[in-house]
Amino acid sequence: MKEQQKNDYDDLERFMRKNNLTIEGYLKVQRNRNQKLFNLSEQAYCEFEQYFNSLNRDIQEYDKEKKHLFSVQQRGELLEKLAGTLFFHGNALFEKAINCRTVTNEIDILINWKREALQNGIDKAYDFLGQGFLCECKNYVGSVDVTYVGKFYSLMKVSDVKFGIIFSRNGIGGKNIWVDGKGLARKIALREKIYIVDVTWDDFDRIYKKETNILNILNDKYIAMKNDISYHEYISKHEMEEEFKR
Repeated sequence: MKEQQKNDYDDLERFMRKNNLTIEGYLKVQRNRNQKLFNLSEQAYCEFEQYFNSLNRDIQEYDKEKKHLFSVQQRGELLEKLAGTLFFHGNALFEKAINCRTVTNEIDILINWKREALQNGIDKAYDFLGQGFLCECKNYVGSVDVTYVGKFYSLMKVSDVKFGIIFSRNGIGGKNIWVDGKGLARKIALREKIYIVDVTWDDFDRIYKKETNILNILNDKYIAMKNDISYHEYISKHEMEEEFKR
C-alpha cells in the first residue's frame, strides 16, 4: 500500500473513532449524499468500459441502419458482463447465489451480500436491498412491458426477495406512472412493499462518464418510487374522529 494511501486510511480511522462512528453508521450518513465510496475500481472500470463501448457501437449501428453488429446471444452476454462489473469486480460486497439463463437468452441473477459486508453492517446502510436481490437482463430494443414485469414479480416472490432490478436499454414501459409496466411496478410496491426498478442505458452512460455508481442509482430509484406511492403525508386527523370513536 502506498504511504499516502495508508495515511489517508489512518486519518479516516481516527476520524471514525473520534466521532464514535461504525462503518454502518458512516455509510448511513453518506448514503443520501451521492457519495463515491462504491465507484468502480480502476480495473473494474476498464472492464465496464470495454463492454459498454461494444454494446454502444451495436446500439448506434441499430439506430442508424436498423441492424445489429452482434447476435442476440452475443448482446445478451455483453449486457450480462456489463451488469456484472457493477457488482462482482473489485469489491467485497456481493456474490452470486443463483445465475440462470432463460430459454429466451435472458439472465436472471440472485445476488447476496458477502459475509464481509454483513459483518461490517453495510447491508443495513442499504437496507432496501434486503439480504439479497434479483436482477434480470432484458436484451431487446423496446421497453420492458407489463407482462415481463409480472413474470419478474412472480420470480421475486418465489425467491423471497423484496428488491429487483431489470437491466435493459429503455427501461420499464408506461406513458405515466400508473399504467403499463411502470404502473404495475408501483402497484406491487404499494400493496406488497416489493420494489422493482429499472437500470437503463442512460444509467450505464452516467456510470461510464463517472458521474455516479450503481448503489447511488439504486438508492435514488428506490426513493423516487417510494415517494411516488407514499400517501401518509396527505392524511390528517378529521375533526369528527372522536365522535365516531364514541
